[in-house]
Amino acid sequence: MKKTVLTYGFLAGGAFVIVLFIMTAMIKSANMGHSMLVGYASMLLTFLLIHFGMLSYRKNEGNGTISYGKAFQVGILITAIGCLCYAIAWVIIQRTMMPNFLEDYMNYELQQMKEKGASAAAIAAKSLEMSQYKHLYDNVITEAAITFLEPLPVGLLVTLVSSFIVSRKKDKTTSLNQA
Repeated sequence: MKKTVLTYGFLAGGAFVIVLFIMTAMIKSANMGHSMLVGYASMLLTFLLIHFGMLSYRKNEGNGTISYGKAFQVGILITAIGCLCYAIAWVIIQRTMMPNFLEDYMNYELQQMKEKGASAAAIAAKSLEMSQYKHLYDNVITEAAITFLEPLPVGLLVTLVSSFIVSRKKDKTTSLNQA
């Protein structure tokens, strides 16, 4: 299991690094309007590697079978490695290539609220909330922890669904005939 988890986990992590570099270029060259949609869509596509990791485990280590629990274990470990790579890559990219990202993002969000006609009180409340959130990013450990949690729900969802899809129990008649 270790080889499968490490292989597919680091494949997912590598895909995240590539996606983050692409997203960085997109954010620098255009507005941030579609970045969240593109970000979560890319997370979903990247985490399809969880499904392929489970299939690989079933074929190569499970002799064609895998329980739901074992499939979930493989998937959640792949997810954890992918999320760790994502968090490390983001912290490095954000701190080196986009040191003003949070200020730019805050300004973008507040401008969107103004354009939609939000009240001054709502805008002030959002500004205060975002300033408190920005304070959390001042500490690299907190930033990495928060960033680790961003793709985790997507990976968990893919793990839950894929575990159900790929789980396959041993055929009782085949094992009786072989005995």
